[in-house]
Amino acid sequence: MIALCDHPWTLPYTAAVPWPLVEYKGQFDWIESIHTVESWLETSVGPHYVRWVWSTWSLHQNNICAVSFAREQDTTLFLLRWG
Repeated sequence: MIALCDHPWTLPYTAAVPWPLVEYKGQFDWIESIHTVESWLETSVGPHYVRWVWSTWSLHQNNICAVSFAREQDTTLFLLRWG
């Protein structure tokens, strides 16, 4: 798994959920899983590096999708959708 984090950007609200399961030919497709979450974030939350960034939490566990947000309500929206 590729560790995703945006250094040195930090935003005040962080949420972590398991990566969504996307399979391709019986294998977990990390690239499509990342694309699925990233597309949702861009559409539902806003621009990368402005409204959200990949969190350093994901460096510690590669099965966790961790994102930091500029607004608390976006954290809640993310958890409701992916948690």
